[in-house]
Amino acid sequence: MEKYLPDPFAIAGIISLVVVATAIFITRTGPIEVVNYWGQGFFDIPAFSMQMKLVIVTGYALASARIVRRFLQAIARIPRTPLADPLFHWSHFNGSLLPEPGIGFDRSGQSPTLF
Repeated sequence: MEKYLPDPFAIAGIISLVVVATAIFITRTGPIEVVNYWGQGFFDIPAFSMQMKLVIVTGYALASARIVRRFLQAIARIPRTPLADPLFHWSHFNGSLLPEPGIGFDRSGQSPTLF
């Protein structure tokens, strides 16, 4: 499969070029200004990624605690029918995002998305 897919760096470069071209066309700013805006926002990415790592790690640590794990296992036994199971787990996933988003991501096995 790797021989058919381009390098991730090449994909990121292509997407960046598309975004720059779209920004120039839609906002009517010059290419130099768009590149300056991109450079100014680039250094916010490490702080944001560290915050997301912290959310996932603390969620995992909290969900791995014995009392929380037992609670989650107990409520996982509640749904009894094939229809109730996905509805219950979907509501549990969305409800567990409120106190700590990392628990919902860790316990549901889903990707981190709210929809």
